[in-house]
Amino acid sequence: MVADEALRGDAGTCIREQFTQQEQWSSLPLIVLTRRLAQASFEALDDDDLYGHVRLIERPVNRTLFVNAVKMALRERRQQYRIRDLLDERAEHVAQRDEFLATLGHELRNPLAAIMTCGEVLESLQLD
Repeated sequence: MVADEALRGDAGTCIREQFTQQEQWSSLPLIVLTRRLAQASFEALDDDDLYGHVRLIERPVNRTLFVNAVKMALRERRQQYRIRDLLDERAEHVAQRDEFLATLGHELRNPLAAIMTCGEVLESLQLD
């Protein structure tokens, strides 16, 4: 949560850097408190793809609107963490599957090599 004035200057640069360093699954919700009819807020949010979920709330702040915006932002963030956990779990399952297939391939290769050698020996013999 920031005031629209904080999106300009050094503080704004720092905020933008933090947003660019997010993980792929992450989209930090941003609540911007603006002056009434502040066009500067829209200019400060020149790259809204960078910021992701932005909510503009005019000052003076309506308490109900503010509380609902914060609750929604927290709900969105919890959902993002659930998505992150699911992606991590999926990656773990893929790693386990790959390890299983590698082990299976190795375990099958050893007995099959002996069977192939026996087959080649039997094929080379002249049996009636």
